[in-house]
Amino acid sequence: MIQTFLLKLVIVYFRHYRQIPLQFLESQISNFVSKIQLVYLIQTYFLNLFILSAFMKPTVLIIDDDQETAEIMSDLLSLRSIEVLALGYDGKKAVELYQKHSPDVVMMDYWMPEFDGLYGLKGIRDIDSEAKVIIITGSADHECSEELFESKPSAIIQKPFDTNKLVALIDKISLGDTVKVNAKTKKS
Repeated sequence: MIQTFLLKLVIVYFRHYRQIPLQFLESQISNFVSKIQLVYLIQTYFLNLFILSAFMKPTVLIIDDDQETAEIMSDLLSLRSIEVLALGYDGKKAVELYQKHSPDVVMMDYWMPEFDGLYGLKGIRDIDSEAKVIIITGSADHECSEELFESKPSAIIQKPFDTNKLVALIDKISLGDTVKVNAKTKKS
């Protein structure tokens, strides 16, 4: 019974993280004749989980119309072992970069001239409805349009922000956790 559970655990891992078809896994597992192979497979599973959690940092795009701000955010995140794939300076570029790089998370300024963060969020959602997008706003009163909330960003944070909290938020969102977006910030 324990062996069956462990085999299922291993199957789930290899299907999810290694993108291996279930039929292949089942045929390979049915070929195992010794418990030693099972133990080895389980050890490999837990070792891979440890490696993934310890060394796999999320990839991000940073989109901000202020080039200096984007570069500073990039430097701060790079120091925290988060890979910044590219910088962009408007919502239109955000869509292009998302399509090119497919990052784990997009950090995007809300207020940008011409193609704003809402434009970028909608364009990215057209490509990938499950995309993880953090909207950053510099508004002192934290006001955002109703349309932004309807587009369901993964999170909304206000400048200035604590780097530790930002890194924790990126880690949380990249792992698929949800963050409640505060409805009180809606513009009436």
